[in-house]
Amino acid sequence: MTLLDIFNPWGALAAARRETREYALALDGAADVLRSQSATMRVEAKTHALKAKNLEAEIHRLEQVIAEGHYRNPKTGRLGRKGERFDAGAAH
Repeated sequence: MTLLDIFNPWGALAAARRETREYALALDGAADVLRSQSATMRVEAKTHALKAKNLEAEIHRLEQVIAEGHYRNPKTGRLGRKGERFDAGAAH
């Protein structure tokens, strides 16, 4: 409190109210930013979940292709049994 506040308390009151409004606006702005970030994170989480689900479906499809396929043995050149794969000469 200054000497000017003693002689003009209305000015000090106006300044305090102005400062309070500024803090309230800053708080509202911060809350808006937080809500926006939260919404963005929810959208990103849904996107990642959808991508993971699509990748799981692709893995399942590729596993089916492998299970149904006939692969050639590189050592002998002969076709292996259904679903049998060959890697550098080692059978799976």
